[in-house]
Amino acid sequence: MSYSRRPSRQDTNPKREAAGASAIASFVDQRTSTAVQLKQQQIMNSGFYANPIQKNTQPEQEQQRSKEQMQADVDSATLEVEKIISDAETTRDVEVHFPVIQNRYRLKKIGFNDAGEVEIEINPKATINSSKKLISSGTQPPGDRTMDVTYTTGSLGGDVVGTKMEANPIGPNHPQGGPPNSSAQKTLMSKLETNPENSGENKYIKGHLLNDNIGGPGIAENLFPITAIANKKHHDEVEATVKDWVNNKGFWVYYKVEATIDSSSLTGSKSANRVNAKFNCTAYPLTASGGKANESLQKTIVSQKGSVKSSTGNGLEVDMGGTDAAKDSKFNYSPEVSTSKSKLSSELDADLVENLKWIHEESPDSIKELGEISGIGDKTLEALIAFLKTGQNLPQRYITSLGDRAVSIYAKISEIYDNLEDS
Repeated sequence: MSYSRRPSRQDTNPKREAAGASAIASFVDQRTSTAVQLKQQQIMNSGFYANPIQKNTQPEQEQQRSKEQMQADVDSATLEVEKIISDAETTRDVEVHFPVIQNRYRLKKIGFNDAGEVEIEINPKATINSSKKLISSGTQPPGDRTMDVTYTTGSLGGDVVGTKMEANPIGPNHPQGGPPNSSAQKTLMSKLETNPENSGENKYIKGHLLNDNIGGPGIAENLFPITAIANKKHHDEVEATVKDWVNNKGFWVYYKVEATIDSSSLTGSKSANRVNAKFNCTAYPLTASGGKANESLQKTIVSQKGSVKSSTGNGLEVDMGGTDAAKDSKFNYSPEVSTSKSKLSSELDADLVENLKWIHEESPDSIKELGEISGIGDKTLEALIAFLKTGQNLPQRYITSLGDRAVSIYAKISEIYDNLEDS
């Protein structure tokens, strides 16, 4: 259950502006136990495009490298991975860098093998067996299908941005995702309004194309700037359903999110700059034979600065006779969630937490209205507000108190949304 503000305004058709070259990175999960193998293929275009999303995806011929040059690239990639491992704590901390390294050195393969070693290969091959023990961040067994996620990228505001994510498919044994990296799209975001005190339609965030709770990494290839209110709508109207299919029901899902830019201006002040865009989303579970199940989702999320435009599309459609989507035969475990999830997030309904966070960002004083609910005392409320501000964990007694009153909290959230829409 979730709530969002959805007042509508007439669509405009602003002028499209140019963006830079594109690249495609493909990530394929080929692990047999806890390791995640990531494969990335880079396709570069030589021109610029009037529409940054309508890109030429035909691969250009790779320049031939001598054996000496390939060995030098393998050696350089090995040194880079060894440095990353020395600073890492989990396997996910290392894996998140694989796509960039594979692009940089034009590697045929980079990933963890069954022994927990990193293997790098063009034609010459290197194996990195670090003495440092990393915490595995992918503990699920292999599934009925193989995860295959492809990212298309472009250039915007001096940084790489993700313009399309296509998971064909994504399943419950996905690796652990994470929040946006602080270094990702730093130049671009410095040109946009990000003040947390601004209303949701007047501040930008780094929006995930693939949600971090179903394996989406916080790297630039998986991020695109959208308004905070658009990010909220994306979660409520698209991501919540896909997360339910994958993480709760154990389905394998076809899922695509494509970012299309309507207009952008990044040469003025933060208050004047904008990136108006849409997230075009398509998703459906797979049947046992790998076909399209009889429930699906198609939605376009509008991100326009200063506007709380409604999204468009059919939303979730389910056959009245019941779904024919197939549950993974080995699904008897809890899928990985984002590294950003605190104890509160992991023990309360995820949608409830997302709604509370959004209300706190938009109207911090409104959160105090939860104190009107019987059983939520001043100390529980103070602890909740502290969590929403800082992300610090709550004592178990407060988590239990909030969880026991989830229905009443949802009702209060709905009331708060109605008041915010009327104000």
